[in-house]
Amino acid sequence: MAIADRLLTEHDDLHVCLACRNEGRADIARKRLLRRHPGAEISIVIVNTSSVKSVLRAAEEIKER
Repeated sequence: MAIADRLLTEHDDLHVCLACRNEGRADIARKRLLRRHPGAEISIVIVNTSSVKSVLRAAEEIKER
């Protein structure tokens, strides 16, 4: 979350995509970031980086968006 926060602090026109394993934690991180950067575009993609199948699915989801 710290990297996303810094990116949004320095570049408020970015669309940040949080790639996370846990949807609940991702949602909490997104809400915290939005409190600090209310106009930010922040999306979430659920991915398990230890699974090639999950990474490929996440990549496809990001491309579709």
